[in-house]
Formats: sequence, structure tokens, C-alpha cells
Amino acid sequence: MPSLIVIASKFFLDPKWLYALLLIVLFLLLYLIRPKPKHTVIPSLMFLFKDQGRNTKTNFFRKLIRDLLFILQLLILLFLIISVAKPYINVTKESLFKNTVLVVDVSASMKADYDGKTRFDEAVKLAKKNLGVTNTLVLVKHNPEVVLIEKSSKDIRDYLDAQKATDTTSNLYDAISTAGGYAKGDSRIVVISDFIDTETDTGIETAKKTLEAQGIKVDFIRVFEPVNNVGIIDLVIEEQKTSAVIKNFNAQAVEVKIKVNTLEETLNIPANSQELFTFSTPIGTSKLEVESIGIKDGFKADNTAHISTPSDIQKKALLITNNPSPEKTFLFNAFDVMKNIEIDVAIPPKIPSLDDYDIFILKDIDPNLILPGTFKGIKKEVETNGKTAIITAQSATTSMLGVNYYDLLPLRYNDTITETTNILSGSTESITANIEFGITKKYFKISTFEGRPVIVLAAAEDQTPIITFSSLEEGKVFFYGILDEDKSADASFAKSPVYFVFWKRLMDFATDTPSIKNLNYLSGSTLNFQKEERIQTPTGKITTKSLPLENAGLYTLNDRVIAINLLNKKESDVNNQADIEQEGYFQSSEKFKEKIPFELTDYMILIAIILLFIEFTYIKLRGDL
Repeated sequence: MPSLIVIASKFFLDPKWLYALLLIVLFLLLYLIRPKPKHTVIPSLMFLFKDQGRNTKTNFFRKLIRDLLFILQLLILLFLIISVAKPYINVTKESLFKNTVLVVDVSASMKADYDGKTRFDEAVKLAKKNLGVTNTLVLVKHNPEVVLIEKSSKDIRDYLDAQKATDTTSNLYDAISTAGGYAKGDSRIVVISDFIDTETDTGIETAKKTLEAQGIKVDFIRVFEPVNNVGIIDLVIEEQKTSAVIKNFNAQAVEVKIKVNTLEETLNIPANSQELFTFSTPIGTSKLEVESIGIKDGFKADNTAHISTPSDIQKKALLITNNPSPEKTFLFNAFDVMKNIEIDVAIPPKIPSLDDYDIFILKDIDPNLILPGTFKGIKKEVETNGKTAIITAQSATTSMLGVNYYDLLPLRYNDTITETTNILSGSTESITANIEFGITKKYFKISTFEGRPVIVLAAAEDQTPIITFSSLEEGKVFFYGILDEDKSADASFAKSPVYFVFWKRLMDFATDTPSIKNLNYLSGSTLNFQKEERIQTPTGKITTKSLPLENAGLYTLNDRVIAINLLNKKESDVNNQADIEQEGYFQSSEKFKEKIPFELTDYMILIAIILLFIEFTYIKLRGDL
């Protein structure tokens, strides 16, 4: 038969201390030893007879109190001896975790319908059921965010009650990895999501196994229910037209109604297919809406796309030239087709009032006909009123030498070069991005003035500036040195498709008109400002220097209105089957279910202290203290 020590080892980590239980025998002997009674003569027995009834009753309570103190002292001794032997019980490892790191998905796909509400509503409910003693909260979105660190259950509940799902993509892998940095040895990570990871290709099981290898328990809870969906997954906005890609994610063909401002059309999209819808780009802000006919769309976040384009406020340009046929020049035609530019022509010496114009273009001027006051007037308008002057190179060398620009142009003519050269972009700014300027067989050797900073937008192979930009007080000055109409130069740029693109970008910059690219963004990106701005967002007004674009809609900034859209095929595929179990609660690996000893020593000592306090209380009530 197994010894008593072997049997006791199943319940105690140090069972040899159980021999100390023999002290209880000594305690019982001491208790049983009664002191010898002392006889006392009472003068009168009448008091005894008078109180006999009462003493009979009180003796019972005194005996009870005396026996109760014996029981308390016996229990105190018993618990102290047991605590020394280190009692324990076997529990699963996962039951010992006290700290929880919650990873809650707030990406766009969590707006999909779920049991009469949304997936996010269900995720919040599940999160509240999986709180620990202390909790850290990580939100899953395009850029995972740690919003609360080691907070109480109440703090987490209050935050989740005020939180809403965003319109961003999801980055589950990074969110789980981030949570691992906040998990301690007694922590577990609970990931609540639909597990549609749209930002990383690395499987989330990899992140889970990596953390579990470090002893961190990771649980996956999937919130998922199939729904119908037809949505806008792409939008290409150009100056003349806009193209939208609309996808039917359903297993059956769907007819959809499309609305853009006052334009309405219907489109039939086959099962699991996508269609292109093209329309004229509206001016200003507008909204593209898609509505399924005959079925309930369970994901409405991709049913709307917002569009923002430059307003139709006209800017006036004045072309000052002595060219007898200015309307035949490449530059005039480029300006003439711009929607927001109205171009007039003035032939020196007769010049209209300069106050009426925003842009002044000096091209093919005769130095003998133009008056000095014209240059001085343009310079004043540029300096004080923030207007723009564009000075083009004169085809004739004598013209270049004969024109006095009165410090309007910060460049000096040095020589005429008649060699073939490539014109290279001298800046990575958006004005010249992806612009091929081609070649020219003639250009002017020029140099800059000291004290006037000049940005070279394009240059010859010998680094001679061809196109430049400089500031003049409040305004802007451009020099354009490509000889478009000079046959001896044989420049190719004016004949290329990007010629108009270049001038359109330059005009947008000159007139502070934001480009379409700077008016439309995908959700999940961030805008930074040099100073704090008061901004109207889809969820309210905020003041910030860094604006996270997490909600689709229109944002009103100080200088423009921008449109934010989801436009993500993966995020819109809300029926995507994840690589994990289909739904429900998923435990971590089996190693967290292993039984391990959980020591009860502290609890035994705590019970002994409580019993000791009870004993002192009884002694006080008895009157011995």
C-alpha cells in the first residue's frame, strides 16, 4: 500500500510538514487539563436560589462560547499547519490568466448585418464577456491602434459603448502582433473579428502560433454571417470623366440603380461579376449611390462613393503678346481648353486694366512696343496681390537681350545654345511628375540672380535651367524656356500629350487650385498640417494637426473639401471564408488546457487570520480584554 506521504503528495507540495498535525494532540491535552476547583463559602444561599434559573441559562451560553473559542483556536492551528505543507489543486493553465488584451475589429466589414444588428455590435457584446481583471484594448483597422492600456472592465465597457466601426480596411496580423507587445506572462489575447484581413498576406495563424510559443494564450472569436452585397470597389476620377467599378458579390445576377446627383441609370450585373460605369465628372462635391433592386444589401458601407473636384470658379489669364496669330500658338490652346481658365489677349502697347486678371503671360513681345509701366504694373500685382506671372523665352536673341523685365524675372541671359539636348525634369514635385519634356535643338544659356532663390523644374543636360519657379513677395513667377513655335529649335514637348497636363498642373499650383488627387483619398490614410486646423468631419468638428481619415464622407478643411472612400474589393467581400473555423469560439493550443498545481497557501493563511480576528472579537465580547 502506498504510504501516507505518497497519498498526501497528491494534495500537498511539501507533505512532510503534515507531521506537525501531531501538535493538535498536544493542544487537545492542554485543553482537557482543568484547574483544581477552589471552594468558596457563600454567606447566604438566598442569592443562589434567587438567580438559579438565570444561571442555568447563562451557563449554557458560557459553555458554548468556551467551546466555540476552542473550535476557533483548533481551526487556526489546523490552517497554519496545512499552509506550511503547501496545499494545492490541479487547474488548467488557462484558468490562471488574469490580464486580457482585447483585439476588436472596427474595420468597414464589421458594419455588415448580423442577427438584426451589425457584426461590430456583436463584437462589443462578446468583448464585454471576455474581460479580465486588467484589460488592454487594441482596435483593428488600417493602422492598428492601442486605445486603452491596463484598464478596468468598466473603462473598457464605457469605451466600447461609445465606439463605432470605421470605414477603413483591416490589418489583423499587425493588430495581433501589436497585442503581443502588451501581453504579460499571465495574459491572454482575445481576438474578436470577422477575420477578413485585407492589408497583409501573412496568415493570422502565424501570429497566433508565434505568441503561443512565448506562453501567451490566444483565442479567436469569429463574428460572421453571410449577407448579400453589391458595392463600389474602385473609382477613377479624371477632369473630364469618372469611372466606377461596381461588383456583384452574390451568387445570382442583380439589377442595381445608380444615381449621381440628378443622373439615374440601372445596370444588370451577373453573379460574381463587376461592371464599369462611366459618367461626366461633376464640378465640386457629389455623391455616387448604388442600390440593389429585389434583394436586401447586407453591407451598405460600399454603396456610396463621394467625389470632390475643383470648383468652377473662373480664373482670368491675360496673354500679352505681339504675335499676330496668338490663337494658333500651343500655349494659347492649352489655356483655352482649361475649364477654370478664361484667357484674353492683349497686344502691346495697349494693355487693359491689370486688376481684372489673376495670371499674366508674356510671350513673343516686341521690346520696342511694350511700355515699362506694363512690367512695373505686373510686378506690383504679383508682389502685393499674390498673382502669377509666366514669362516665356523670346525666339529672337535680340528680343531676349532687348527686354527689361524690371526685376520681374530673376534670370540673366548669357548665350544661345544650338545643340540638341534632352530636357530633364529637375524636380520631383507633382508639377513635373511623370512629365517627359523631350528634346530641343536650341535653348538659352541663363543664370540666376543672387538673393533670388529659384527652383529648377526642368533643365538641359548641361544643367542650364529651362523651366523655373520663383516667389516674388506674395506671388509666383515662372520662366518657360522651351521654344514651342521656333522651327530651328524643333522642340517636341508641345506636340506631346502631356503638354496640356503640365500646364494644367502649373495653373492649379499658380492659382492654389487643389488637384483631383489632393481632393480624393482612400480611407485609412492620414493628413498632416503645419498648424492646427478646425475641420468638419462626417462625425463632427475637430481641431487637429494630424487628421486620420477613418470615416467615409466629406471633410471640410480650411482651403478645400476632400472626399474619403473605402473602395477596397477585399474589404467589400464580406462573405469571404476565412482560413479559420467558420464561426464561434476557438481555443488556443492544447498546452493551455494542461493541469498545473495551483498553490492554496495564501488562502490558508488568510483564513487563519480571519479566524484569529473572530477569536479576538469573541474574547472582547466576553469581557476578557
